[in-house]
Amino acid sequence: MRTYKTEFPDYDGDFELLPGFVDDSWHNDACPCMLKGDILISVDYVDEKLREFPDVKRFMVLTLGRDETLLETDDWSEVVQFIKGRA
Repeated sequence: MRTYKTEFPDYDGDFELLPGFVDDSWHNDACPCMLKGDILISVDYVDEKLREFPDVKRFMVLTLGRDETLLETDDWSEVVQFIKGRA
């Protein structure tokens, strides 16, 4: 079974799945991610030097298909509130 631990063994942070989301991490992506329907949340490395794009925020909420960024933040609680507001 694929998980962020198998796909990103050097990952330096915690990865807490939100309710209803599944770990959709794939080693060819820039960082671990979780998925629910068409909503993807990327959870980048804590250490900016390990990120593929150091100037990007740690957490990004995106829509698949429309390739739309809904939220970019370094604050996990903002991600949780945003997702709760969409429910």
